[in-house]
Amino acid sequence: MNKKRGDLFILVINVIGFLFLIACAIPYLAHDTRVLYPNSMLPAERWEDAGVGMTVGLIPLIIVNVLAFRRVGKEKIKKPARLLFLLPSVLCLVLVAHYFTNGALSRAESTRRPMVNVAIKYKDDAEVQYRQIYNNGSMKVLEEPVKTGEIYYIADYHNFASEIKNNKVVNTVIGTVLAVNNGTNVKAEEYLTNLLNAIAETVSHNILEARLFEAKSGYYVAVQTNVNWQSPCDFYRYNEKEGTLTHICTWQNADVLGVAEPAK
Repeated sequence: MNKKRGDLFILVINVIGFLFLIACAIPYLAHDTRVLYPNSMLPAERWEDAGVGMTVGLIPLIIVNVLAFRRVGKEKIKKPARLLFLLPSVLCLVLVAHYFTNGALSRAESTRRPMVNVAIKYKDDAEVQYRQIYNNGSMKVLEEPVKTGEIYYIADYHNFASEIKNNKVVNTVIGTVLAVNNGTNVKAEEYLTNLLNAIAETVSHNILEARLFEAKSGYYVAVQTNVNWQSPCDFYRYNEKEGTLTHICTWQNADVLGVAEPAK
């Protein structure tokens, strides 16, 4: 009885380890560049977090896999079949080796460049904060305020409609009159209409509000969405030539108030 309980415990731990490996492998193999916690001391993209997680979990995974190979079903399962217990360890080892040879170590610090300065304000904090965002999605806190553009456009439910198609939220543009943060309204010109369409095509949740900021290098967009009673603010860079948005980072419960080009 004690052996059966011990084998069952080892199997449960192996299942947990395998599920953890899957949870890390998916964003790593997809090279997910989203930064879920941009205000942490060491902000990292999801694929980097996954690589660290697999590195930390490799040794424990090897231990529980070997225990399962040596103990579980030893009398009933032939040795070649029991080798499958070691498969998660082998996969994790391969991914960790790839992380260090082609991921973390090959990413030279010299490629990191300041891309844009951002003024943000959390909804539960009256203080305006400033961040400098780099081209890899990481950022640093700026102690001194930076001057940002004073005017930006606002698109909301007057501009977007959402519906469910094939169990997915699909957004469409229904209006091209934009509010301006100075209290006026403007009719969107063609390039702004194209930007609205790019937002609708990119965002896969109900859009509460989108703020459109113009900088010297182009437009940046901060989109507030409704996701399971939360309101994340996703920050994008707009490629006007291709008509696409590139996700940079996400803040929780925050508003973007302005953007500015970093000093050269």
